[in-house]
Amino acid sequence: MNDRRDLEIIYAFEARNEHAIAALKERYGPVCNSIAAGILPDGRDREECLNDAYMHLWNAIPPAKPDSLRAYLFTVVRRLALTRFRAAAADKRRAERAEEPSEELFGQTLDDALDARMLAQLLNAYLKALPQKQRVIFVRRYYYGMSIAEIAQSCALTGGNVKIILARTRAGLREYLKKEGYTV
Repeated sequence: MNDRRDLEIIYAFEARNEHAIAALKERYGPVCNSIAAGILPDGRDREECLNDAYMHLWNAIPPAKPDSLRAYLFTVVRRLALTRFRAAAADKRRAERAEEPSEELFGQTLDDALDARMLAQLLNAYLKALPQKQRVIFVRRYYYGMSIAEIAQSCALTGGNVKIILARTRAGLREYLKKEGYTV
């Protein structure tokens, strides 16, 4: 849910007020940078990713009016960072190997794409069954790329507690995937 400051930022975007981006950067810039840094090691790539994310919001609001500006922004940053990371990795692979004929479709074989979709469905089902606290910690670590210290601070836990929760959640996920017939 959006708080008063987030609503003000959304209204500024809707009014095409150029200060909307500055307010967004001030409020969420450090966290967005942290999310991008968990994926992109190069500072220039992170900066471009964040600028692309802010431009994405400028173009999306309106007509979009996100229920949670924070979640919407963080998802955009993460997706753009992953896209940039994959593109850089693909460029590197192309430079390192000779062209080979393959059954690739959009950078993935059909089997890989189907396997990824099945894994995503299993992961979503597992996460839905978790208690909220465990799910939040897992998502913050593996989706948003937050550090153990950041998660501990945001959840009012110690770093050791966060590590234990993550280890148990990973072990439970491993067992769940095996039970569902997915080879781990």
